Amino acid sequence: MNLIFILLTFILQLLIPVQETGQIELQISNTRSNRGIIRVLIFRDSDGFPEERSKAFQALSLPVLDLKKKHSINELPPGKYALSIFHDEDENGEMRKNSLGYPLEKYGFSNNPKVLFSIPSFEKCAVQVGKGETKLLKIELR
Repeated sequence: MNLIFILLTFILQLLIPVQETGQIELQISNTRSNRGIIRVLIFRDSDGFPEERSKAFQALSLPVLDLKKKHSINELPPGKYALSIFHDEDENGEMRKNSLGYPLEKYGFSNNPKVLFSIPSFEKCAVQVGKGETKLLKIELR
């Protein structure tokens, strides 16, 4: 019985086409210190961008020391992605802000758009990742 199940599983895997995926090589610079965690949210559309973790396609927590090299985000289905990042120095999981709502911890976005008085749009931060493609994103925290 187990042998039949294993054979059926193997045959189904051969029949289902494997979707080629892409990847993002992420390189983050300009952290304030080696303390804390780098929080990364990856969005596939504008819904929830840039802060709603529950609406993100993927959420990552990366040790600051590991960012001296590139970090690979693998197996991304082809499409548009926008990343928001902040350096969570106190590791409380939230961006600290002043009374006016301005961030007190370092932050950044894919494409490094200029941030003046409002959060950049998903479209300004979006990058296209194709099948089998590797995109290098160098994000400088501010």
